[in-house]
Amino acid sequence: MALWSSVAPAFAQRPQPLPKFELDARGFTVFVGQDLATATDLGLSQSDLPTRLDGLAFGGNLYPIRGRSMAIGVGAEGLFGRGTAPIAGSTGGPALLVQTYISGYAGEVSLNFGHRDGWSYISGGAGPMRIDSFLGDAPLAEPPNKLTANFGGGARWFAYTHVAIGFDVRFYLLRAFDGSPPLFPGRGKRRILVVSGGFSIK
Repeated sequence: MALWSSVAPAFAQRPQPLPKFELDARGFTVFVGQDLATATDLGLSQSDLPTRLDGLAFGGNLYPIRGRSMAIGVGAEGLFGRGTAPIAGSTGGPALLVQTYISGYAGEVSLNFGHRDGWSYISGGAGPMRIDSFLGDAPLAEPPNKLTANFGGGARWFAYTHVAIGFDVRFYLLRAFDGSPPLFPGRGKRRILVVSGGFSIK
């Protein structure tokens, strides 16, 4: 009886598998660079373009295969961000505003390491993404969505039963596309790094 009473709590405290699902909401920042093709099609210099975009990412994952300390997940994520840069008016009037938006969504597969109260992961996926730069309040037309691959990783820590803090670091491999001035400018091929942090619920 004494032996059983000492072993039973150890079994009770063993880490539990990951939950069946979780949902994320994170803020992010990304440096998209000043693309020469975009600047040329807009009739601007590269230095006129915004370099940093800030935004929000939302997503969720299901974990259909769960072991004691490892799980395979499938999920989806969407993001939307914006950056602006003022430039002097060509006739000395009010400053013009150059705006750049990034938007997209992707399906992902992840490999997760840890337990219900905290885990790290690596993941990759692909989905349509668009970066749009324009002068003024609204674009004349939207540029095409391009299938964009991504890969990265992160971690989540559940300090509370259902709420966690976490971060994600992810590379997106943006494909080039030709512009159609004055409707929308083109853009060159680029790899960007999106760093985000926020909250998860399970």
